[in-house]
Amino acid sequence: MSFISRKPSLPTGTLVSGFPAVQKALHADAFCEVYLLEAHPGSSLVLIAVPMESEPLPATGKHLLRWWTRMGPERVFVKQILENSGVKLGAFQAVLQVTGEWVGAEENHSPREQDLYELLTALVDIAEEGLAGSFLPGFQPSLLWKSSEAGAAQVTPIFATIANENSEQIIIRNIGSVIYWLAAGVDLTAAPGRKSPPLLSQWGKTVSSQLSGLIARCVDLGNALDRITSLTALRAEISRQFSRAPESALAPPSFQHSPQPGVPESQMRGLAVVVASNDETIIVTVHDYDPEVYEPDHRTRRKNR
Repeated sequence: MSFISRKPSLPTGTLVSGFPAVQKALHADAFCEVYLLEAHPGSSLVLIAVPMESEPLPATGKHLLRWWTRMGPERVFVKQILENSGVKLGAFQAVLQVTGEWVGAEENHSPREQDLYELLTALVDIAEEGLAGSFLPGFQPSLLWKSSEAGAAQVTPIFATIANENSEQIIIRNIGSVIYWLAAGVDLTAAPGRKSPPLLSQWGKTVSSQLSGLIARCVDLGNALDRITSLTALRAEISRQFSRAPESALAPPSFQHSPQPGVPESQMRGLAVVVASNDETIIVTVHDYDPEVYEPDHRTRRKNR
């Protein structure tokens, strides 16, 4: 799995005082390691370990405690800080109860487009909240949990670093990468040097060209013309392209012939659909035509008399 970019420090079965033993590593890189201790319906008990500086509670640990407090115990409940009884030497360690479903699970792919839209909005929400507090949330799928609150989607990154002047552009690419993973099971962080990944619609069967184009503008580093570079612009694009309409409005229209009640079949044969499109909008108009006057192919050319 690409979320394990370095050998985890703790093998399966490692004992954690007062808690279940380590079941498996969920994430391991140079910045932090996350281990599953116990999985429950709707939540996970995890151990997070972050390399520690010389002080007892490093700046990173204080920063993470502020981040978890900002999200609230209903999303991240800090069960215990393992300062002296930790299982990994030289690391800040904490046991967390995280609400939701782990995003890194491989069986979570190909959701409905409406679900992807809601998660995209939730990612922008937590990104804006993070930057407002000078946090750079970790948007790798293996560091995220997804859930819903009062019917609205929400995402919970359990790791965050200190934001800098480049954080917003990093966040936007990472947000697009999360949607890419959820829709197609492709982890773009596994190939960070690739500037222009394939369009999402080539991988995700449930993804429209409109959503695919939006995500491309987030993740395509080789696109210097219309890349999305701010969360404000990304939210505006989401609002413009994926308004919070009923799900039926997002479903592709059916063009199969279905007579309307009370309309004779002969009249229904006199209806023609004309489609005009540009890069953003599809306009469908219905015209009443006389099949004795117009050609049966395009319905717009008069017959030669």
